[in-house]
Amino acid sequence: MKHSIDDIKRWKSYGFVMTPVENKKPKGDTWRKDWSDEELLGAERLGFYQKDSNVFTIDFDDQGFVAHKYINMLPDTFTDGKEVNGKIIPTHKTYKVNGAGAPDFKYPPKASKKDGLILETLRSGQTTFVGKGKHVIRDVPPTEIDVVDLECKLKLISFMQEVEKKWVKPGTGQSDNAHLRLAAALARLPEKQYPTDVLEGFVEQLCLNVGDREIKNRTNKISYQREQLSNGVETVYEIGELGKFLNANFKAYDLFKEKQIIEYPLIDSSTLNKIDYPIPRFLLYPLITDKGQNSIYGDTGGGKTLFAMTLGMYIASKRDFLIWKCHNSIPILYVEGELPGQEFRDRKNSIEMDFIKNKIPYRSEWFHSLTLDDCEMNGLDGIAPLAVSRDMSSEDKKDFGRYGRQRIENLQERIFKKCGVKPLTFIDNIGCLTDIDENKQSDWTPLLNWFNYRKTRGYPITWLHHPNKMGGSSGSEAKRRALNTEIRLEQLGDDQRFDMPGQKNLQTKITFTKARHFGGSKFQKSILLTMTDEGEWNKYPPLKKVDFKILELVKQGLTVKEILEDPEVKLGASSIYNKIKHFKKEGLIKT
Repeated sequence: MKHSIDDIKRWKSYGFVMTPVENKKPKGDTWRKDWSDEELLGAERLGFYQKDSNVFTIDFDDQGFVAHKYINMLPDTFTDGKEVNGKIIPTHKTYKVNGAGAPDFKYPPKASKKDGLILETLRSGQTTFVGKGKHVIRDVPPTEIDVVDLECKLKLISFMQEVEKKWVKPGTGQSDNAHLRLAAALARLPEKQYPTDVLEGFVEQLCLNVGDREIKNRTNKISYQREQLSNGVETVYEIGELGKFLNANFKAYDLFKEKQIIEYPLIDSSTLNKIDYPIPRFLLYPLITDKGQNSIYGDTGGGKTLFAMTLGMYIASKRDFLIWKCHNSIPILYVEGELPGQEFRDRKNSIEMDFIKNKIPYRSEWFHSLTLDDCEMNGLDGIAPLAVSRDMSSEDKKDFGRYGRQRIENLQERIFKKCGVKPLTFIDNIGCLTDIDENKQSDWTPLLNWFNYRKTRGYPITWLHHPNKMGGSSGSEAKRRALNTEIRLEQLGDDQRFDMPGQKNLQTKITFTKARHFGGSKFQKSILLTMTDEGEWNKYPPLKKVDFKILELVKQGLTVKEILEDPEVKLGASSIYNKIKHFKKEGLIKT
C-alpha cells in the first residue's frame, strides 16, 4: 500500500505523530517528530510513536497466525496488518489512551526463543503501520476502550489460540465431547467479567476457524453449563478435563485464576496475649517507624522536598538528624513526580555537602530515586499515576491506578533484593503522581488501601502533598486516620525571616499535626528549621525576626545597653532581658 498526502493529513487528524521507517526503526535510527508532509509522503514505510500519539497498540505476534484469527473479537478501532503469502493478515489494533491509561499485557509472560510472544501491549515505542508489506486494514480514528474489558478479551484470545492449536480433527466424531468440555471451562469464568454472549462469540469464531458448521449447538452449551453450575450440579467439567481430552496443558487458563481467599484467623483474648507480634522499629525516633505511614505537607517553597530528602539520606546512612535519633537504617526509594532530574540531583548534592564538610559517611548505594526524566530517558511514558479519579457509580468501580502502584512495588522489591532490607519509600507528591480529587474520599480509597497493604508487609511509606485552600492538610479525614505522623512545613513570613549567608537557603516552620508516638511530648512542639546552601541544618524555637537579631548581637558579646542602640531592635530593656533569659532556657546561648 502506498500512502497519499490525503492519507498523511487524515492520520495526523487522528493524532498520529509519524516517522519514516527503515528496517523496522525510525529513519536514521534518530528520534524526530517534526517530519514534513513531503518527507512522510516519500517514505517507503511509516510508523507512529504511541506515547506522542496518545495511543497504545495490541500487537498480535503469534508465529502460527492462530491468535490473529480472533483479532476481530476486540472492539473496532484503527487496524493494520502485514502481507503474508499474498494475503493481508491483521496484526495491530490501536486504541486511544483515556483516564484508565493503557493495559500492561503480555502473553506468555516469559516468551521462549522457540515460540516467541503471542500477544503484547505496545505503549511507548513505535509501530510501523503502512508501506512495503504493511497495510492499513481499518482506517478509522483510534477509539477509547474499557481497559478492564479489553484485558478480559486478551486473556480469552490467549486461551482460545492454545485450544485451537490442540483441537480435534474434523470428522473424527470427537467435536461434541470437546465442545462440552470447553463450554464447561468457559462457563466457570465469572459472568460479570465474561458475559455469556462474549464467550459464545469466541466459540463461534473457533467453529469458523476449524470448519465446524454446528455453531448454534456449540455455543448453546455455555449457557447450559452455567445453568448446571448455578443448580449445584457437581459433574460439570473443569479445565483439567479439557486438557486431558485434548492431551494439552492450557497455561493461558491460569490468566483467569483469582487469588485464593484465605480465611481470617480466629483470635480470642487468651490467644492474643501469646502472639509474638513484630515490634515496630524506629528509623528516626520518634517520627518514623519501619511499619508506619507518614505525611509531609506544605506550600511551595516550604522545603518539603529538601526536608524529606534529608530524612531519607540520614536514615540510609544511619545518622541522627538534629533532635531525632536514627535507631535503625534501611534503604530509601524516593519517587519524585515534579522536579526535573537535574534539579533533584542538585538538591541531593547540596544536602550531601554537609556530610562531606563534617566527614560523615554517606551511604549513597542505599539512596535510590526515580524522576520523570529517568522514565522518559528510558523509553517510558513518565511515572504512571498511582491513583485515578473513579466513577463510583460505575458497574465495577474500577481502579485505574493499580498499574502505577505495581511498578512502584516492583522497584521496592528490587531494592529489597539488592540490599537485603525492605526500603522506606517517599512519594513526592500526591498532586503530581495521581489524578484524583484530593478532597473526595472515594478517590483516596485505593491509594490508602495500598499504603496500608505495603506497610503491613514491611514497606513503610511517607508521602508529600500540598495544603488545601485553608492551609490545612488536603483530603478527607480518612486519610489522616491512617497516619502515624503528619508534618506541616510553612515558609517563614517577613516577620520571622532573618539574614543567612549564601544565595539560596531554607527557613521553615515545622508543626506536627498528628503525632501517634509522641503526642504531648517535647517532640511535638513547633520548631523553626533552617538549611544553608551548603546543606547545614539548624533548629530554633518559634522566634521572630527581632529575636534572631538580638540573638545575633548577644553572640557577638554586646550588652543590653548596646543592643538598645541598634535601629532594628525597637524594644525596651526589660523585653530584651526577658528574651535573653528565654534564649538561655532554650539552650541557644550558654551564658
